[in-house]
Amino acid sequence: VAALRPSMRMILWPMLLRSLVNPTMLLGLPVLCRSVTQLVQSARAPAVDGSQGQDDAYAGLAQALHAGSSAPQPETIFAWLLVCAHSPMDPPGLGLNALRCLESLSSMLHPVLGQIR
Repeated sequence: VAALRPSMRMILWPMLLRSLVNPTMLLGLPVLCRSVTQLVQSARAPAVDGSQGQDDAYAGLAQALHAGSSAPQPETIFAWLLVCAHSPMDPPGLGLNALRCLESLSSMLHPVLGQIR
């Protein structure tokens, strides 16, 4: 993610976040949640070579969430992931992956959520 150009990040994050809240994607949601979680975690991790790439990727996600882009509103993501976590086995693995995704996105969805751990 860090190696992507800024213009690509502005396409990637809104697309992933729209897919995350799309009810037609429910069967693939466990995999999508895992992917978003891993992308957020890698964007937060410090760069091995000391470059700013990861910071830029994390900033791209934050900008996609809050800049009025085509990404869904943070409240929509929060509510949808909670609803999906309510039915943890439909599809298999959904609940745990939805909660992990919610945890990884928490500080960007709302500042208070980032403090709860």
